[in-house]
Amino acid sequence: MGKRSRTLRFKLLLAGVLGGVVLWSVLWFVAATFVDRQIERAEHGAYSGGALADCTKRNVSGFPFRIEVRCGAGSRVGNGLTTVTLGGLMVVAQVYNPRRLIAEVGSPASVSTYGAPPTTAEWSLARASTRLDLRAHALERFDAELLDVTLHMPDGSTVEVGKINANVRRNPDAEDDLDIALRLDDLQPIEGGEPVHIAFRGRLGDGAALLTGSPDAMMVRLLAEGLPLFIDVATAETGGLKVSANGDVTLGADGRLNGTLDVAIAGYDKGVPYVKAVAPDAGETVVTMLNNVLSFAPETTIGDSKARKVTFQIRNNRVLAGFVPLFTLPQINVAQR
Repeated sequence: MGKRSRTLRFKLLLAGVLGGVVLWSVLWFVAATFVDRQIERAEHGAYSGGALADCTKRNVSGFPFRIEVRCGAGSRVGNGLTTVTLGGLMVVAQVYNPRRLIAEVGSPASVSTYGAPPTTAEWSLARASTRLDLRAHALERFDAELLDVTLHMPDGSTVEVGKINANVRRNPDAEDDLDIALRLDDLQPIEGGEPVHIAFRGRLGDGAALLTGSPDAMMVRLLAEGLPLFIDVATAETGGLKVSANGDVTLGADGRLNGTLDVAIAGYDKGVPYVKAVAPDAGETVVTMLNNVLSFAPETTIGDSKARKVTFQIRNNRVLAGFVPLFTLPQINVAQR
């Protein structure tokens, strides 16, 4: 009797496992079908809105624990004027953690704007991860990393970057604002030039609207009060030159910038890379003027390096050091609605 009981329990357990496998398989294929139809719906929605979204050779796989969407080379997104063509795209979500998405973008990619030659990019790795707020249908955080990037510009020149890291999230203390962190290592804007390392950390006022897919909210703020950018720290280092900046800048509805920047400069007495390459005839003059101006500036430090600090005022795109006008920034084209 005991032997029959154990056999019965084993059969019931086996039946339960098989039933669970069948049920899980059905649920997975239902989820995969739903994802595939949502992508197709998004493509049709883009077309009906005058935009472009095309996932070529779309394939949904990943059974049993992942939902994996692959788009083949030639997949495109665009807004009617500008089109981005990708070398492929893979987006993965774990079935047990659908709030987190991981993506890899295939190389190369090209950006084409109507009437202008395309810009193309190549890389060895381009991956990103996002954390979703499923209740609000919005992003909570976005992180991206690119390695060994080469940009081929329309004029035939190339720009190389060894590594790019970007991080975007809602500000925990002001949920309407967007925290932004960006780092570029081994940037070479000119072939054979000194590597440049750039880092930025700051906050965009009301920028969290971008995570919810509501750029209109940003436009309302821009038209009413302007969009503020709070720069916690921005640094650039190349050769012996180090530059660090912080301050606040506001973009107005007229496309003009206003604000204040405190800029510290170290190592300027050893030369300024790229000045001669950009302006060969004025290179020595620029270096001499920089040394003369900074010799009267207050002392500060950048890390362990001695530096001089200059405060720049930006008034309607005009950049001034104290009361001395230096140059005028180009006006930003703000789309009016």
